[in-house]
Amino acid sequence: MKKLLISIIVSLLSYLNVEAQVFHIPIENLLKDSYELIEGEVINVAPKWDEQHQFIYSFVDIKINMAHKGKVKAEIITLREFGGEIDNFATSAPLSPVYNIGDFVFVCIEVDNRTGLFSTKGFWQGKFELRAEKSGKRILFRNNADKEIIHINKEKTVESEITYENLLSIMKNLEQ
Repeated sequence: MKKLLISIIVSLLSYLNVEAQVFHIPIENLLKDSYELIEGEVINVAPKWDEQHQFIYSFVDIKINMAHKGKVKAEIITLREFGGEIDNFATSAPLSPVYNIGDFVFVCIEVDNRTGLFSTKGFWQGKFELRAEKSGKRILFRNNADKEIIHINKEKTVESEITYENLLSIMKNLEQ
């Protein structure tokens, strides 16, 4: 009963007015401040209870095609993200990124200093799906159409995509 109540409370909180407003993190900051920047394919998503059996986290395995900062040497990295469903119990949060098996992604990674586990930096802002247009141009797409981003200057926008070439250019400029 306690698990059900907690799941209901967390789910209700995710639908309050706070739901989709988050302060914008400029892409330059995400790239610069991330522990690692990876490209790869989501090969597994496994929801698990936390040790206290109160919240569900999804453990996301990504087969790494490229680690841009070179700090992660493994072929597969596992991210721990808040939310998931087990036996009809679910926890979720509007800021948590959602990963699906088979997605090709570019992810800004951070390390939790308490647990040593990896997660997506900036919540959903640090996760992009890699897509190819018919022209062959690669696009990094954020599935955040329902999330309002509030910039420091109070301007409200929705930023959803960037070309792969632009991203590489930003990364190169940050290295200088």
